[in-house]
Amino acid sequence: MGHLNSRKVFGQFSDSNGRTYGFVYDSEKDQYTRIALPGSTGVYLNAMNASGQIIGSYNDSSGRSYEFLYDSEKDRYTVINPPGLTVPYRGLVAINDSGQMIGHCYSNDENCVFVYDSEKDNYIILNTPGWTYDAAFEISNSGQVIGNYRGYSDDRDYSFLYDIESDTYTMMDIPGFPRVDIDVEGINDFGQVIGHYGDGYSFLYDSKKGTYTPINYPGSVYTNAEYIINNSRGQVTGRFWDSNDSEYIFLYDSEKGTYTKIDPPGLNNYNPSVRGFNASGQIIGHYHDSDGRRCGFLYDSVKETYVVFPPPDSTYGVEFANINDSGQIAGSYGSYNGYGFLYDIEKDENTRVDYPNSYRTDVRGINNFGQIIGVYSNSDGNQYPFLLKFE
Repeated sequence: MGHLNSRKVFGQFSDSNGRTYGFVYDSEKDQYTRIALPGSTGVYLNAMNASGQIIGSYNDSSGRSYEFLYDSEKDRYTVINPPGLTVPYRGLVAINDSGQMIGHCYSNDENCVFVYDSEKDNYIILNTPGWTYDAAFEISNSGQVIGNYRGYSDDRDYSFLYDIESDTYTMMDIPGFPRVDIDVEGINDFGQVIGHYGDGYSFLYDSKKGTYTPINYPGSVYTNAEYIINNSRGQVTGRFWDSNDSEYIFLYDSEKGTYTKIDPPGLNNYNPSVRGFNASGQIIGHYHDSDGRRCGFLYDSVKETYVVFPPPDSTYGVEFANINDSGQIAGSYGSYNGYGFLYDIEKDENTRVDYPNSYRTDVRGINNFGQIIGVYSNSDGNQYPFLLKFE
């Protein structure tokens, strides 16, 4: 695994005694670093930011679990230990590119959320009186945290946005719906948040403007906003269902106030899904053809054009991994002896990725430097990771 804007890859391995370690591989230096904290019996890695900072957990000989931050540039470990905890529980959730991370804790007999800023070595405990439960889901690169909580007095689900720099909370409440449950789902680096309220309604909240926008595809019986794209246009994608219970993918552009049904030519709407997108508004996902085979599609929201990726034969299905900001798509043709591919949108060029002398190649992702990670299988059935860069 890696990060879209990093040339480093992290993962885990076990020795002959079954002990688990972490590792980070720096492709620029062609260098491996083993991640193993003193006294640990197992190390488990969770996420990495663009600077090569990795969060994870480790166990000691008594089985107790701890959370830590490993800075691969400085080769430095920091055990995460928020002050004032009444029970030894911590759980890191996410880290942004500035080294700010969020997690869950227990303080003053209440569940709480904490923020740790690794540059300032500073903790912030979010534990507002009157809340019975806190859960942080995501932290943006601009230092905004979103999460949910439950109130004492009415036992309702609420959502909040916490801005680290200004040390301010925004308690979300949909205008005109003062007594409905609210759940947030995602935030981008421009302070735009998506979530759900009431009986399955979706919304977009713009924290800079302080505005709420209902997201409801015209004529649909149900609309589910699933992803907020990381650009200033407030683009949201997800799925909607019509009166015939047919399922489609949509794109909502809040800047234009327009909805687009993503309906690739020649494909049916059986079990569609969004697989990824980039900051330019290029979206990839899956539909099926008339024979029931899973196909891939690319929709360019600027050019309003489609590219369809059919399986190469009747036994294969297309499985996208992701798309990078340069418009390169990585994926695999899935079957027992499948292989991977790289598609370059600008060049309209599809390149086969097939590890030499392997029985099967699965591509798992591509970063913004055009480096592909994946695994390959030999005839012995064992899997091995690889990193590939086309020159």
